[in-house]
Amino acid sequence: MLKSLATHPRSMLLLLVLFCLSYSALASTEALEKQALLNNADAQYQLGLAYETGEGVKRDLTKAAHWYQQASENEHPAATFNYAQALEFGRGVQANPSKAALLYTKLAVQGDVSALGKVAKLYQQAAVDIPNEDQAVLWYSLAKDASPSYQEAYDAALQAQFNAQQLRQIEALKQQEQANAPQAFTHPPLRSRPLQIGVG
Repeated sequence: MLKSLATHPRSMLLLLVLFCLSYSALASTEALEKQALLNNADAQYQLGLAYETGEGVKRDLTKAAHWYQQASENEHPAATFNYAQALEFGRGVQANPSKAALLYTKLAVQGDVSALGKVAKLYQQAAVDIPNEDQAVLWYSLAKDASPSYQEAYDAALQAQFNAQQLRQIEALKQQEQANAPQAFTHPPLRSRPLQIGVG
């Protein structure tokens, strides 16, 4: 088939254009990745989109979620929304509706109207269980953005959140150890019977 395509000038031109486009997409993806590694939130977001759609790269939802998360941590609103959706539906990451609700709530407070409906839906479905420490981090994060006087409280909330997560992990490990521990074999209690001596 390629031989027959090569004999037509238009076909050759089409093949050349397709080759150039694929090379250009690869080069632009490499440039995006370099910028993304330098914490450029826009590049991280664009790389997430590329991996989600398969544009210029092999489609990979795990990599898409990773880059959305990175951009979200760098305060990119669209990436935060996309990362929240990945968490909500388990696309490329383990589903975590509670974490998704936190991200949607942050976006809603910043004025993203579509995030309001997302938060309401997650609460309506009773899929949300957000620890107090996580709520405190969210609200202090928003407060410190509005006034630097909340920075110290935000830092303390982050520490409390970390400590609570550590305690939950330790508790989970203890439960796992107990479940995997060999059970000790116990004998049934001995019954004492009176000694019977037979008379002959």
